[in-house]
Amino acid sequence: MAGELSEIGIAAPRDLLPALMVGPREIELLTRAIPPHTDDFPTVEYESGRVLNRDGVWYQTFVLLARNLTPFPSAVQGRSLDLAGADRRRRSLLTDHVQWLRAQL
Repeated sequence: MAGELSEIGIAAPRDLLPALMVGPREIELLTRAIPPHTDDFPTVEYESGRVLNRDGVWYQTFVLLARNLTPFPSAVQGRSLDLAGADRRRRSLLTDHVQWLRAQL
């Protein structure tokens, strides 16, 4: 797994922190009105065919997540981590990725 993570710039556990976009509470708030995808209610199979602009939907979803960034969890507060640096790195990575996605549309 370390090899796979290093391919995307994650060489140490501290490198995972900037990759955090949204936590469980934010996901719950963002998806509250969306019915769950289950075997007896397989909405993805029926609704995904109606998505005509899949790349645009991916871009919109990524931007939505980027706008709802989770503060770093309390589990990492007070540790010897550079949280301000991790937040700057996260925002830089997100900006770069949004620009890349926009260029793909």
